[in-house]
Amino acid sequence: IYCLPAYYLIIAYGLLRINPIRMRLGIITFITCLHFFPLRIIYEPSFTQFKKISGWREIGSEIRRKIQAGDIIVLSPLRQIVPFWYYYKPEEKTNRIVDEMAFEPKEKWETVYNDNNILIMGPELGQAGKFVEKHEKYFKQANTVWLVIAPYWPGQGNSREYFLNYFSQRHVLKGYSDYPFQGIEVYRFCRK
Repeated sequence: IYCLPAYYLIIAYGLLRINPIRMRLGIITFITCLHFFPLRIIYEPSFTQFKKISGWREIGSEIRRKIQAGDIIVLSPLRQIVPFWYYYKPEEKTNRIVDEMAFEPKEKWETVYNDNNILIMGPELGQAGKFVEKHEKYFKQANTVWLVIAPYWPGQGNSREYFLNYFSQRHVLKGYSDYPFQGIEVYRFCRK
């Protein structure tokens, strides 16, 4: 952040020192084109190992379409609630809540949000065991538990394995979706 303005000034100064204006415009065009090729890798699936690049928008719309009152959404870690909620319930009130949560220091958020009788909750990093002990009463009452987990998030520890083991003992796995481009897995557990 600190070096970038100086870097751009050095490049601009160097470009201004090139006398033929056509050569200067050619170099500027070349540098500009170099910025667009990485964007094509992101938005053109044939350039990546993934057939379909999908992420939070698809996760939010899928869960919103299938969720019912009394269900629970578990986000591990809870910090994922910011991108999830942005697409799950895009409205002005939600955007204000997401903005407030995004500025909370060190994940000091409440761990349970109630959205029209749908609980949205999640543990702090690496605190899956304590989280389950604290909220086990909710899991026993829920018809469906949606587990949205980012297993590669630093500091997760064995949260993925812990949650899968816990929910598979008490519920039946009814659905699984993998979003490898975002590094997210979505599980749907229903009551036995």
